[in-house]
Amino acid sequence: MMGLKSIESTWGEIKPPYGGYTLNFEEGKSPILTNAEVHLGKKYLLKLDIKDFYSSLCTEDIVHMFQWKLGTDPEAAYLLTLLCTFKDEMPTGAPTSSVVSELIMHDFDYLVSLWLKQRDGWTYSRYADDICISSDYPLDVSFITFFIGQQLEEYGLSLNEKKTKYFGPHQAKYVTGVKVNEKPNVNRRYIRNLRAILHDWEKNGSFSASERYVDQFSKFNYSSYEGRENLFKESVKGKINWVGQVRGMSDGVYLGLKKKYTKMISV
Repeated sequence: MMGLKSIESTWGEIKPPYGGYTLNFEEGKSPILTNAEVHLGKKYLLKLDIKDFYSSLCTEDIVHMFQWKLGTDPEAAYLLTLLCTFKDEMPTGAPTSSVVSELIMHDFDYLVSLWLKQRDGWTYSRYADDICISSDYPLDVSFITFFIGQQLEEYGLSLNEKKTKYFGPHQAKYVTGVKVNEKPNVNRRYIRNLRAILHDWEKNGSFSASERYVDQFSKFNYSSYEGRENLFKESVKGKINWVGQVRGMSDGVYLGLKKKYTKMISV
């Protein structure tokens, strides 16, 4: 019984370690946008990917985190780990996976961020398996990847070298899907695609348009044509709202898309 009470109190009080280096969970902000904003206007950007991030964090790490970082008793730590895993792995996309991985990786983020700040003011952020490092001066890619790779080994993790990307001045730079060259922006193709969807909706109706576009919006199954149509409408709304979050709620492009959507949804 004491174990179950410990689970209740622990899970209810878990708050990820907010900071200037791990930005997944800043309250009141989109974590994706927050992660991108710290790299705005930087001339050089290095993007690294942690290979098989969630599935590579072992159950022993999770049990250790609950017991030694959060102070649960062994029984509660074990039961909480069972709740957060499936077949001994943290499932990708589960809200518990995001919180637990942040807590496990907190020391890693702190160490890497501190080390990078001492080197010409390099800026570091991590969003799940995406690591970004930026600077106004050229980055030593080999040196950085070697150092970070060494630190990841302590957690049984490694870099996916095929996904390492380095950008210099005058190149388009995207962090978690947000363009960060001057001010936060979305890809032009994203805007063009939204306009094409709204045009299709206006010309052929939401039922017909949903048939062509809904599969690119969601991996979830829908049980009826009505469900597909409703999912389509909500997905379009969400994509338009994302434009507003990134570009600003007073932005002309966002307001134009919102006006068109409001017109179509009322038909």
